[in-house]
Amino acid sequence: MTNVAATNVTAAGVIQDGPVVLAGVILALSGAGTIKIYDNASAATGTVLFTATLAAAGHVHFDYPGNGVQALNGLFLAVSAGTIEGSVLIA
Repeated sequence: MTNVAATNVTAAGVIQDGPVVLAGVILALSGAGTIKIYDNASAATGTVLFTATLAAAGHVHFDYPGNGVQALNGLFLAVSAGTIEGSVLIA
């Protein structure tokens, strides 16, 4: 995939408020918990496009193959516990 941008994230919430392609994630979580990215621009509901359960001080780096995953409604990041830091890759 070309023309991928890294969007910095430091908290749960809206990543993108309109249609976008989710190309990957590079995220770290301070406490044990679950990270989810939804195809939704306003709340942790809708289709889950990415999920990872991490141990304390865990991290995840995942690139979607091919052209990524289309998010028609935007992207919302939910975190069950801990502080999140990293980037979400979008196109």
